Amino acid sequence: MVITERARPNGFTLIEILIAVAIVGLMLAVVGPALYRRLAGASVSAAENQLRQLKTSIGTYYIDLNRYPEKLSDLVRKPKDPKLAKKWRHSYLESDEVPEDPWGNPYQYKKTPGGKHQYELYSWGKEGRDTPKEEWISVWN
Repeated sequence: MVITERARPNGFTLIEILIAVAIVGLMLAVVGPALYRRLAGASVSAAENQLRQLKTSIGTYYIDLNRYPEKLSDLVRKPKDPKLAKKWRHSYLESDEVPEDPWGNPYQYKKTPGGKHQYELYSWGKEGRDTPKEEWISVWN
Protein backbone atom coordinates (compact mmCIF):
# COMPACT_ATOMS: atom_id res chain seq x y z
CA MET A 1 0.00 0.00 0.00
CA VAL A 2 1.35 3.39 -1.06
CA ILE A 3 0.87 6.29 1.30
CA THR A 4 0.64 9.58 -0.52
CA GLU A 5 1.22 12.93 0.97
CA ARG A 6 -1.70 15.22 0.89
CA ALA A 7 -0.96 18.06 -1.50
CA ARG A 8 -1.01 21.45 0.15
CA PRO A 9 -2.86 24.08 -1.87
CA ASN A 10 -0.91 27.09 -3.07
CA GLY A 11 -1.63 30.45 -1.43
CA PHE A 12 -1.89 31.88 2.06
CA THR A 13 -4.19 30.86 4.84
CA LEU A 14 -6.47 33.32 6.55
CA ILE A 15 -4.29 33.22 9.67
CA GLU A 16 -1.15 34.11 7.67
CA ILE A 17 -2.93 37.05 6.03
CA LEU A 18 -4.22 38.31 9.41
CA ILE A 19 -0.73 38.12 10.90
CA ALA A 20 0.72 40.08 7.96
CA VAL A 21 -2.01 42.74 8.29
CA ALA A 22 -1.36 42.99 12.05
CA ILE A 23 2.36 43.48 11.49
CA VAL A 24 1.75 46.21 8.89
CA GLY A 25 -0.73 47.87 11.27
CA LEU A 26 1.80 47.88 14.11
CA MET A 27 4.47 49.33 11.84
CA LEU A 28 2.13 52.13 10.75
CA ALA A 29 1.17 52.82 14.36
CA VAL A 30 4.83 53.26 15.27
CA VAL A 31 6.08 55.02 12.13
CA GLY A 32 2.94 57.02 11.23
CA PRO A 33 3.13 59.73 13.94
CA ALA A 34 6.84 60.30 13.33
CA LEU A 35 6.22 60.58 9.59
CA TYR A 36 3.37 63.04 10.20
CA ARG A 37 5.59 65.20 12.44
CA ARG A 38 8.30 65.13 9.75
CA LEU A 39 5.82 66.26 7.08
CA ALA A 40 4.50 69.04 9.34
CA GLY A 41 8.07 70.18 9.93
CA ALA A 42 8.70 70.21 6.19
CA SER A 43 5.82 72.68 5.70
CA VAL A 44 7.27 74.98 8.34
CA SER A 45 10.72 74.77 6.68
CA ALA A 46 9.18 75.56 3.29
CA ALA A 47 7.42 78.61 4.76
CA GLU A 48 10.66 79.81 6.38
CA ASN A 49 12.53 79.43 3.07
CA GLN A 50 9.87 81.35 1.15
CA LEU A 51 9.90 84.09 3.79
CA ARG A 52 13.67 84.43 3.42
CA GLN A 53 13.28 84.70 -0.37
CA LEU A 54 10.57 87.34 0.04
CA LYS A 55 12.79 89.24 2.50
CA THR A 56 15.62 89.23 -0.05
CA SER A 57 13.25 90.44 -2.78
CA ILE A 58 11.97 93.23 -0.53
CA GLY A 59 15.56 94.27 0.18
CA THR A 60 16.39 94.38 -3.53
CA TYR A 61 13.22 96.38 -4.21
CA TYR A 62 14.29 98.83 -1.51
CA ILE A 63 17.78 99.21 -3.01
CA ASP A 64 16.36 99.89 -6.48
CA LEU A 65 13.44 102.16 -5.55
CA ASN A 66 14.68 103.59 -2.25
CA ARG A 67 11.42 102.60 -0.54
CA TYR A 68 9.69 99.50 0.72
CA PRO A 69 6.76 98.06 -1.24
CA GLU A 70 3.29 98.96 -0.02
CA LYS A 71 2.16 95.35 -0.54
CA LEU A 72 3.80 92.14 -1.69
CA SER A 73 2.21 92.36 -5.13
CA ASP A 74 4.38 95.47 -5.72
CA LEU A 75 7.29 93.04 -6.09
CA VAL A 76 5.85 91.70 -9.34
CA ARG A 77 4.08 94.73 -10.85
CA LYS A 78 5.74 97.79 -12.29
CA PRO A 79 4.72 100.92 -10.36
CA LYS A 80 2.30 103.35 -11.99
CA ASP A 81 4.22 106.35 -10.66
CA PRO A 82 6.55 107.34 -13.57
CA LYS A 83 9.48 108.20 -11.25
CA LEU A 84 9.31 104.81 -9.58
CA ALA A 85 8.64 103.01 -12.87
CA LYS A 86 12.01 104.29 -14.20
CA LYS A 87 13.83 102.73 -11.24
CA TRP A 88 11.88 99.46 -11.31
CA ARG A 89 14.01 96.96 -13.21
CA HIS A 90 12.07 93.70 -13.25
CA SER A 91 9.88 91.42 -11.20
CA TYR A 92 11.60 90.88 -7.90
CA LEU A 93 10.28 87.33 -7.61
CA GLU A 94 11.04 84.32 -9.81
CA SER A 95 7.41 83.97 -10.81
CA ASP A 96 4.98 86.71 -11.71
CA GLU A 97 2.83 85.93 -8.69
CA VAL A 98 3.42 86.23 -4.97
CA PRO A 99 3.50 82.68 -3.57
CA GLU A 100 1.12 81.45 -0.91
CA ASP A 101 2.35 79.70 2.19
CA PRO A 102 2.40 75.87 2.25
CA TRP A 103 -1.12 75.84 3.73
CA GLY A 104 -2.60 77.93 0.91
CA ASN A 105 -2.80 81.23 2.81
CA PRO A 106 -1.30 84.52 1.65
CA TYR A 107 1.85 85.71 3.37
CA GLN A 108 1.20 88.69 5.61
CA TYR A 109 3.15 91.89 4.99
CA LYS A 110 2.79 95.34 6.48
CA LYS A 111 5.11 98.29 6.76
CA THR A 112 5.99 99.29 10.32
CA PRO A 113 8.06 102.49 10.13
CA GLY A 114 9.55 103.38 13.47
CA GLY A 115 9.23 99.81 14.70
CA LYS A 116 12.00 97.36 15.43
CA HIS A 117 11.95 96.50 11.72
CA GLN A 118 10.68 98.50 8.75
CA TYR A 119 8.10 95.84 7.97
CA GLU A 120 6.52 92.66 9.26
CA LEU A 121 6.49 89.57 7.08
CA TYR A 122 5.01 86.32 8.34
CA SER A 123 2.78 83.31 7.75
CA TRP A 124 -0.11 82.53 10.05
CA GLY A 125 0.81 78.86 9.87
CA LYS A 126 -1.29 75.74 9.51
CA GLU A 127 -4.47 77.04 11.13
CA GLY A 128 -4.51 80.27 9.14
CA ARG A 129 -5.86 83.31 10.94
CA ASP A 130 -6.84 81.17 13.92
CA THR A 131 -3.23 80.25 14.69
CA PRO A 132 -2.10 81.83 17.97
CA LYS A 133 0.27 84.75 17.31
CA GLU A 134 3.18 83.07 19.09
CA GLU A 135 2.99 80.23 16.51
CA TRP A 136 3.15 82.51 13.47
CA ILE A 137 6.20 81.95 11.29
CA SER A 138 7.99 85.27 10.95
CA VAL A 139 10.86 86.35 8.77
CA TRP A 140 12.43 87.86 11.90
CA ASN A 141 12.44 84.62 14.00
